[in-house]
Order: sequence, then C-alpha cells, then structure tokens
Amino acid sequence: MDDWCVVQKKIIHFFQNLGNVYPHQIKNHFKKLKDQLVKYYEHPYEKRTFLYLDIISWINSKIENKSIELIIKERFIKNNQKNN
Repeated sequence: MDDWCVVQKKIIHFFQNLGNVYPHQIKNHFKKLKDQLVKYYEHPYEKRTFLYLDIISWINSKIENKSIELIIKERFIKNNQKNN
C-alpha cells in the first residue's frame, strides 16, 4: 500500500472500519469520507483515482439514499443548466 495515493488509502481505511459503525451512524461516516476526499478532487496526483471511479457520486448516493444513476443524471442536468 506504500505506492497508493492518499485517496485510495482513505477509501480502504473507510471500508476496513465500516464493520465498527452502527447502522444509524453510516450516513455520517459517508459524509466525513466525502469531506476528506473532495479536498483531493483537483490535486494533480490524487485526481487520477477520481478518473477511474466516480466515488463522490457513489458516496452521494449513499448519503441521499438515491441510485448512483440518478445522482449522476442530476449532476449532468445541473451542469448543463449552468452552461446554458
């Protein structure tokens, strides 16, 4: 794991500790993970992970209790409205 990016390490650490989280706490843990990862979204070396896996949309789907497809669609519509 020494050659892994910070983002990858944070994701792995999240899943390793997920077993210690009570069901009513999961949403808050996803929010904390998102806050940790968003910081690296534009980082020149760390953003590579986001290119391979849309982890932020997946986390948002867990937080908002929506399908990842719906999250991506909503983001697409929102981005297109800004551009018009």
